[in-house]
Amino acid sequence: MSAPWPRPATGLLEGLVQVVRPEFRAEVFCPPKDSQVFFRGPCRIPACPVAISYAARRLCEGHYQQWKQASARPGGADFTAWLAAEDQRTRQREVVAGCALEGCNRAAKSHRLCHRHAEHWMRACRPELAGWLAVAGYTPTWAGERDCQFPGCARWADGPEILLCRSHYERWRRVGRPPVNQWAAQLARLRDPHVRLDRLGRQLRLEVQFGLQCRYDEGVKLTAPRVVTRAVGWARRAGVVSLLDWTERQWRQFIDPQQRSRDVVALRFLLDTGFRLEALLIGQDPWADQYPRDTWDLHHLGLANQDVRYLRFGAIPQPWLRELVKRWCRWRLGRGIVPATAAIDVAGCVSLARHLGRTAGPDAPAAALTRAVIESWLAVLQTQRPRPEGRRHHIHSVGGFLKDVHRHGWEQALPAGAFVYDDAPPRQPPTPRWIPERLMRQLEDPANLARFPSQDGRVLLQLLMACGLRLKDARHLRFDCVVGDNTQAPYLAWINHKVGGRMAFFPLSDPLAETIAGQQRRVLDRFPGGCSWLFPAPRPTSTAANPAPTGASATSSPSGWSASTWSTSTAGPPG
Repeated sequence: MSAPWPRPATGLLEGLVQVVRPEFRAEVFCPPKDSQVFFRGPCRIPACPVAISYAARRLCEGHYQQWKQASARPGGADFTAWLAAEDQRTRQREVVAGCALEGCNRAAKSHRLCHRHAEHWMRACRPELAGWLAVAGYTPTWAGERDCQFPGCARWADGPEILLCRSHYERWRRVGRPPVNQWAAQLARLRDPHVRLDRLGRQLRLEVQFGLQCRYDEGVKLTAPRVVTRAVGWARRAGVVSLLDWTERQWRQFIDPQQRSRDVVALRFLLDTGFRLEALLIGQDPWADQYPRDTWDLHHLGLANQDVRYLRFGAIPQPWLRELVKRWCRWRLGRGIVPATAAIDVAGCVSLARHLGRTAGPDAPAAALTRAVIESWLAVLQTQRPRPEGRRHHIHSVGGFLKDVHRHGWEQALPAGAFVYDDAPPRQPPTPRWIPERLMRQLEDPANLARFPSQDGRVLLQLLMACGLRLKDARHLRFDCVVGDNTQAPYLAWINHKVGGRMAFFPLSDPLAETIAGQQRRVLDRFPGGCSWLFPAPRPTSTAANPAPTGASATSSPSGWSASTWSTSTAGPPG
């Protein structure tokens, strides 16, 4: 993990004050109701306006608990019938009860009567109510009646100098008589899930608000308010002044999420916010911040991918050699090599540095790295890495490093014979990578293709078989990946990520082109506003910004990609 951030006493707080927008500064953060970053839509009860994020049966928390109680009663309950009945009950609860006297539309206060008529009834010595209602008549007040100013309320105000009906007036008076419009808007917002930040210190509150603002601006990750509330509780119990007071390792040890989904997502919010705070402190020159460190966070340099995020140089004991390896990696990354290759290069240099430390001491100078030391390292490497392939990676990395150091003149004290020549083990003839014909017939069988878990995965598999794409390249196909030549013959346009993101084309048969067109229509059905990917992620936000996952995360994807399991289940006997 990266080292603790050297947070200055000033600078971060001033930067937060400048960048956090006013709509995120409230001590009680009420997310915009139409934002799909924080919400997935309203409760499925038509009369309930409460927004939901993660919700069982698409119900708000209150209605879900009521459904659980109804279903637990003897005999259970039909969900569809319960929805209709609960909708009616919700509508009735929203209506303020009116005065029982015919002609009066004021809100009831006591004994089913409004404040005015309850006093008349009590002055009449409280007769039997039904009889009194039959003979009493409604008489307009001298000032007339006017409607309650609370939005949606159909009752009259409770007096000539009161803007609200009795029910809303009592609630408004208890909260300190704020402006009615602001109070009504706040009530509507507080019915939805929200995040209370009022118990955090000023800087920590601004940091969480900054994290919420970044999530909203990115528009990619679902950020449920209850998940943020859990993260806020952890930050408060940790007793830190800033999220950057602890490293990622310390936060993980303190929280110990134990793979519970909500805990993992809440921890991810804290770590993402910490990363954004670091980026805010770095400013416009991330190299000036990262280069002196023994661990580079490639995210800050805009270079990280799903394979490698950190480059670690701390295991190189010699300061001069560590500085050379860092300089070489910076030069190589500037030339466009992928981070995974840089990580392999660093691992090879670490192996050489440790061997140099064992043979010449941890403070060995550059002059100690002779050809004899390199030859002894090659011998030790053969016992440490018996597999030729792994040994070859280390040798090629060190050979390239030493060659570039000599070529650029980065270290004058390095012996002229410090080179790696043709010392790597020879490559073995590759084993055949073709699939037996009997398996290909089974894979291409329409009956077996129809057994694939989802339509997305079926199309993905057909593309892999017909075009020979790697899974990563197929997952990242753009939505408009079919192009035509000058004769309008269809071609698949794809990006070869293994060779530096080079554009490539593959001819398509007409049936496969029509299959891709069908996949495009299904994607547009999911995202009427458009989507960037032919195979979008299973639960993207409104921006549809992510391609389909792979590896362990793919088990829940709509593509249902689990090729080894699927091919095993369809293999059958040889044919």
